[in-house]
Amino acid sequence: MMPVLSIVLQAGRLIPYAPRRDDAVVAVLVVCFLIITYVLSANGRFLFQMLQNFMLNRKRFSIFDSSTTSEVNRLFLLILMGCILAGISLFTLCVTYRPTLVDHLPPFALLGIYIAVVILYLVQKWSFYKLLGWMFLDADTATLSMESYYTLIYFATFYFLLSALGIVFLNLPFWGSLTLYLSAFVILRIFIFFKWIKLFSVKKYGLFRFFLYFCALEMVPLILAGTIVLIINELLILNL
Repeated sequence: MMPVLSIVLQAGRLIPYAPRRDDAVVAVLVVCFLIITYVLSANGRFLFQMLQNFMLNRKRFSIFDSSTTSEVNRLFLLILMGCILAGISLFTLCVTYRPTLVDHLPPFALLGIYIAVVILYLVQKWSFYKLLGWMFLDADTATLSMESYYTLIYFATFYFLLSALGIVFLNLPFWGSLTLYLSAFVILRIFIFFKWIKLFSVKKYGLFRFFLYFCALEMVPLILAGTIVLIINELLILNL
């Protein structure tokens, strides 16, 4: 099966490009699935411990102190797989909404661009969290907040695996796929919001200001990332 750049002719009908018919996209999904399965089998107990600490608000500083280098490396590999899967879902959404994108750039190059956008977004968020923790929080609280954020990212990878499989292979309408994709970000923000309320002991009268701060820290970068994707799509279509 050839990677389709735009369309193929079959029985007199023009069939638009679809990621589920692209061997490269399917191969990347299979590799991601195998790597995630390996990490889960090797680090399952470690991940479960992190989830317990997150849900019960245990102040263990830090779970990484009791882990080996190989365990930490596998967890960062899990984050990379999450970025790739989120990029695949984003790629599928974009080429479904704007099929002409594949007329201007090969599908695998497009996929690389969207994965890079997701990775840069995550790196930016990590840098921002580290900077704020260094400036405004004590070392223990900063460590706990970062560990909580990592925990959510690890488990978001499993959701992105399911959503990527659904978006790529199920014949969902565009808005259904978009809802499936964005729901991961909404769920993550809800968990982060309530975790921060517990972590920083936000009082009732300070909740509104905390909510505004949370929106500035969490929602604005997400909106900016979405805007960047839209700009990239328009530039590609305009052949700039």
